[in-house]
Amino acid sequence: MDHQPNHVLMSEAVHEFVIERRLRNLSPETIEWYAKRFGTLHRELGDPFLADLDASAVRRMIAAMMDRGVSPGTINGNLQALKSLLNWAFQEEIEIGLDPRRVRLIRQPRRVPQVLTCEQIETLLRQIGSGSFWARRDRMAVLTFIDTGCRSSELCRMDVDDIQLPVIRVTGKGDKDRLLALSLPAQREMLRYLRQRRTLFDAEAGPLFPSRSWPHRLTRSSLGVRVRRYGQAASLPLNLTPHTFRRTFASHFLRQSGSLVHLQQLLGHTDVTMSRKYAAVFDADAHEAAMSLSILNSVRLGR
Repeated sequence: MDHQPNHVLMSEAVHEFVIERRLRNLSPETIEWYAKRFGTLHRELGDPFLADLDASAVRRMIAAMMDRGVSPGTINGNLQALKSLLNWAFQEEIEIGLDPRRVRLIRQPRRVPQVLTCEQIETLLRQIGSGSFWARRDRMAVLTFIDTGCRSSELCRMDVDDIQLPVIRVTGKGDKDRLLALSLPAQREMLRYLRQRRTLFDAEAGPLFPSRSWPHRLTRSSLGVRVRRYGQAASLPLNLTPHTFRRTFASHFLRQSGSLVHLQQLLGHTDVTMSRKYAAVFDADAHEAAMSLSILNSVRLGR
């Protein structure tokens, strides 16, 4: 194919796309997500001109990833990034060979979100302990997750001056601030944590959850590794991640008759439909309720 001035290599389009997203002030986490997905697309598809990209190449990519056992969620994330790139290119009048509408996500199994029980939370906290400052830091991070449902990126960005008990200010996606309330038990733990923290660091400023290399803060990757290791050490029957705490907060909130609209506000979702996925956990509750409330429990069936 003879390439015209509006024919652009995928790598060039990606570079411009990321710049445009940065100019729109997307969060560093979102930019990082795009970078990871585009890296995968480059490995799978090479670096074709967008005008030469066709549906068969995308189908081959999907088949190859499925053959390697890549999860449907990961594959769909790559496809969503590709759709975003193609939609952007179309708006920029860059020639594309594949209509974004033809990039269809693959079927993804619907699974009940894994959440922690009260007993599992207690087991986890015993495993973390609170002897050293670093153990208390990790314990307070877990309690903050469970008590507020905040994102790991939000927790890592918290500063000491964000704490105005009983509320804590978090900066979410789109650089938007919101206030979250700490329960009385969490407030008590936070005061104890702050007292220990100020014996080592600036009492009035700096990251609420510092790293060992002060003045740097605890990172999402380090936090994720520590949470996973604590979960393994506690022999929890699930792959523990920071997001597990967010799901646990949301499911408990809904179980206690919390409003879905309030949950949307607390989780920092822009649309209530994003919060509805947390209601999936009630499938199991519905089954248990159906068994316990069945009319046959009051009927003598005989032999």
